Amino acid sequence: FPNLSWNSLLAWSPSNFEVSGVIVGEPSYFSGLGKLFKDSPPSQIRNYMRWYAYSVLAPMLRQEYRDTRFAFEKVLYGLDIPAPRWTTCVYVVDRVLGFALGRLYVDQRFNVDAADAAEDMVDRIKNAFISSLKQIDWLDNATVALAEEKAQSMHAKIAFPRWILQNEELNSYYSQLEVSEDYFKNMLMAQKAEHAREWSRLGTPVDHGIWDMTPSTVNAYYNPLENEIVFPAAILQPPFFSPGYSNAANFGGIGAVVGHELTHGFDDQGRQFDKNGTLKPWWPQDAINSFDEKATCIVKQYSSYTIEGEHINGQLTLGENIADNGGLDSSFHAYREWVAKVLENREEKALPGVQFTPNQVFFLSYAQTWCGSSTPAAAKESLLSDPHSPVSARVNGPISNSKEFSDAFQCKTDSLMNPAKKCKVWQ
Repeated sequence: FPNLSWNSLLAWSPSNFEVSGVIVGEPSYFSGLGKLFKDSPPSQIRNYMRWYAYSVLAPMLRQEYRDTRFAFEKVLYGLDIPAPRWTTCVYVVDRVLGFALGRLYVDQRFNVDAADAAEDMVDRIKNAFISSLKQIDWLDNATVALAEEKAQSMHAKIAFPRWILQNEELNSYYSQLEVSEDYFKNMLMAQKAEHAREWSRLGTPVDHGIWDMTPSTVNAYYNPLENEIVFPAAILQPPFFSPGYSNAANFGGIGAVVGHELTHGFDDQGRQFDKNGTLKPWWPQDAINSFDEKATCIVKQYSSYTIEGEHINGQLTLGENIADNGGLDSSFHAYREWVAKVLENREEKALPGVQFTPNQVFFLSYAQTWCGSSTPAAAKESLLSDPHSPVSARVNGPISNSKEFSDAFQCKTDSLMNPAKKCKVWQ
């Protein structure tokens, strides 16, 4: 990368840290960045860097600076009014003191039964996924066995890291954070403390207990380097999960999330890592070719969907779309296995006042978790940058590929939600 000054970048490292090498995870990005630096006037680069610094720092400054930044966001995202002050405050506290806030959330709001139920659901969905591997005709037996090993080895972190319940450990985690009465200074010191924490990990044994999300985050993730799936406490609540919900609703909600994250271990990127999180080729070329063929169907399907007159980028969203489809399928089959074993094939009781079968409730619960809205401008911006498909496609895409959905709602053959050709990868 001749057009990048690595020495200038590495000058930001701590004085006591010796840089022995740099791992470049995305070479094409840095090649493009170097070309951009070479071809762009220096004044243009300086202006962008000034704007970027201003954009990052403006929310920490007084109102006139925040107003200027919001004027830009109005154009980019089509916003009408700034976010309520309380949401900004909660966001900042979670960003800076996320595990301390998570401790309060766990102490005051979290239902421990949710964690136990989630653990049971993870096991059931993992078993359903492994069972589905044996039905796949495009994957050779040896690779199926390795995929099963990877799924079995996948570790689940649920609710919160247990160390946050220990005051001494929690205080130690934030020991480098200096807090004053100056908000701007506090935000800078928070970034400094976080950078120091990150630098201190370099050159040390891998800490397998690290969480990349705080307990109060409504989200989940798969980490390919650790082969782990993580579900913070805050996602183990309605509309995703409730001890008072039927299992059909819970499997359709948090169950589909569990299946989604598990399937990430076998999407277009996750499949390149083995059970130990090592990036290495463990698939034969024939299997790779078959996977790519299946994935191409998903790409074409999602690229046919439009939002605000613009097509979804099926290649950009491929990994998430594979995970959505596989997650829904694995969770549904795990639910039906639960009905067979626990209820001895007797269906759950219908919800009071609701004329839907349990299978229908499963799919309605799945769709409910994706209810949302966005401005036209924000929707268009997401099409360019977000690896997730818009919420309407995250519902209609996987559901139209599901034979079980068509059976549950008796959709006519070759109708919009029951096309004759369905895209399948891990089903």
